[in-house]
Amino acid sequence: MAANTLAHRKLRAPAEQRRGLYRVYIAVLCGQFVLTSGHLNLPVDAETSNLLQRGAQVAFLLAAIILGLALDWYGKRQLALNYAALSVLAVIAYCFCGAFWTDDPAAVLSTTLLLAVSTFSAFICERHIGLLGTLRLMRTACLALCLASVLLVALVPSFAISDSYFWKGAWLGVFVAKNGLGYAASYLVALSGMMLLFCRKTRTDIFSLLLGLSVCIGADSRGALLVALSVLLFLVLLRARIIGSIAIVLIAVAYLALLILFNSGIIVSIEGDYLQVGDLSIHLNRTDIWSYAMSLFLERPWLGYGLGAGWEGERADIFYNRFGWVLDNFHSGYIRALVELGLLGAILIFIGLGITLLRAIRTYHASRGNSLPALATAYVTMFLASNVTETYLLRSTDVKQFVFTIVALSIWRQYEVRHLLPRKASRKAQPPAAQIA
Repeated sequence: MAANTLAHRKLRAPAEQRRGLYRVYIAVLCGQFVLTSGHLNLPVDAETSNLLQRGAQVAFLLAAIILGLALDWYGKRQLALNYAALSVLAVIAYCFCGAFWTDDPAAVLSTTLLLAVSTFSAFICERHIGLLGTLRLMRTACLALCLASVLLVALVPSFAISDSYFWKGAWLGVFVAKNGLGYAASYLVALSGMMLLFCRKTRTDIFSLLLGLSVCIGADSRGALLVALSVLLFLVLLRARIIGSIAIVLIAVAYLALLILFNSGIIVSIEGDYLQVGDLSIHLNRTDIWSYAMSLFLERPWLGYGLGAGWEGERADIFYNRFGWVLDNFHSGYIRALVELGLLGAILIFIGLGITLLRAIRTYHASRGNSLPALATAYVTMFLASNVTETYLLRSTDVKQFVFTIVALSIWRQYEVRHLLPRKASRKAQPPAAQIA
């Protein structure tokens, strides 16, 4: 009997160690999600704050990789590549090649290397906690950031509410800029809506949805609020199972209508750097960035400046001398892809995004009620919409790109299981003459 008890303890010890290691892994991932949600407003100068946050992001990223590999070792699991992983590797290889034609190879190599490490961590994360676990973890991180921001607004309004000219009265919370808080709240709204419509309904999801909408309004982030409401509408259509080619056409028509409204002068008009809506004038910083970015694209249209090198050196100085201010991104993931990767790299990226969205929708229609393809489709739509006015695409130190990589890997894996593997099996089952025919 004593021998049986000893043997049972020996068998139970590795399982308990693995559970403890898994809890630590989840805690580290949650910390990584919080740190990579945007520029946090630390009580130090801007340069030191950026350096501290970047160092913490890299530290948590490496810790997550080490813990994930340790879980693989305990579980005796091996890494296996699929079509999605090979496609991501092709994009990263193209980004590395940008060091040969850029004028800042150090920036290209460092940015691409960090993207490769982040992608490898996402590959490990997708295998251990899966799609649903990742989305729930991201919702928890966004909820924590929004709650902390609301507390700061209530307790320390001088620190958490902007008094600048353009953002007067807008909530900043724990972030440096209002769009950081706005999009954290926007993703909280979308993720809570996903859980309410396709998973078990809980009070936390309802509270998170209402809190996210309130924070979007408080942050005065119109783009984030529009994206959140659009994704909620998309989720309702998805729940009604009418999303397909018709919905894609409707979304495209809606975007064309917005472009017509913004350029026709009938309902709204653009005058210089301001958007005129009735008697209200809204400063459009993004129009300055986009017009300058497209002029950069026309200078190097085919191969671009290299990933991470588009906003470096004299190009940032020229923009500052022309407009009097400067940012470190293009405020559009798609424009960034055009400028930094060129037309060839951007086409590669856009084809991958389109195939991922179409396969997510097709997998959802074939799933017959499975919630995971619906969640994946909704997140891809959210990510694509938010990249119209923000730069999250190919941003290695941002949780939205990290989670998108996980979602894309999950979508392609489900597509392989449901469509590609059955085709291969049926071909192998056929006689040689039928295969040749």
